[in-house]
Amino acid sequence: MIDGYFLDSTAAIKFSFGCVADRTVVGSKLSKTRVIISAYVLFEIARGYTRNLILLHNKCAQLGNFSELMKYARVVRLKSHFQGTILGAMERYFEGEGAALGLSDKERLIHFRAFARRLIRRGWKTLRRIADLQVNRVGCREGFEDPTVNLDGLFVQELALELCGIHSKCGLKAYAVAHRADLERLRQKLKRIPDPDEETNKRIRSLRDLYGLPIKNFPAGVCYSCGDAVIAHECPSDSTILTNNRKHFDPISSVFGKAVEYFEV
Repeated sequence: MIDGYFLDSTAAIKFSFGCVADRTVVGSKLSKTRVIISAYVLFEIARGYTRNLILLHNKCAQLGNFSELMKYARVVRLKSHFQGTILGAMERYFEGEGAALGLSDKERLIHFRAFARRLIRRGWKTLRRIADLQVNRVGCREGFEDPTVNLDGLFVQELALELCGIHSKCGLKAYAVAHRADLERLRQKLKRIPDPDEETNKRIRSLRDLYGLPIKNFPAGVCYSCGDAVIAHECPSDSTILTNNRKHFDPISSVFGKAVEYFEV
């Protein structure tokens, strides 16, 4: 019997913000046992996926037609995560209420912006309630505000991202230094992977920056690159990581001796 699922960021996003099919697949697993999430995963989602949704919603306020938003989605291709969020939101929109006919280009933009507003509000509310237990061995940011709408109708969420990577403000540095031996073993394992992808190569480079010199700051991007490693290491030993990222979690979990269950959507 599994003594709790420990959610990675993708599992939490799929259940909180995903389409009906995504929520059904992940939800069918979460209904069987207790659900655990970390402050690190919550902050990773806030500064990544949710921040991108907020940028998308607020961008709609600057445009006049939905066709302009589609053009914008094409030109941000160099920001792959942001583009993925935009296209994913559009896909979900057109699978549901956005399939309605008879909307003009301008009306479609207004309709989509309202959809994005509901997605942010409902998704974030679900995310905050998803777990039976929240852990924070890493010492990541807690207590940050929920997304709110200001007087201009724009979403805001203060995350103080400028503090990320500052060793005196970020608990991840101390955590990484304390578990340097584990992270070094992982780094050596990843270096032996034949033909690693770019994400793995970034992780190999970033792990050393993370656990190096105890009082040295590290670039915020290092935290992004090491995310899967941090999540896997923080997972309680009696819990099972829930993710759909077999490619990256297989080698990481094998080093740390953590159980993993994969879902497909």
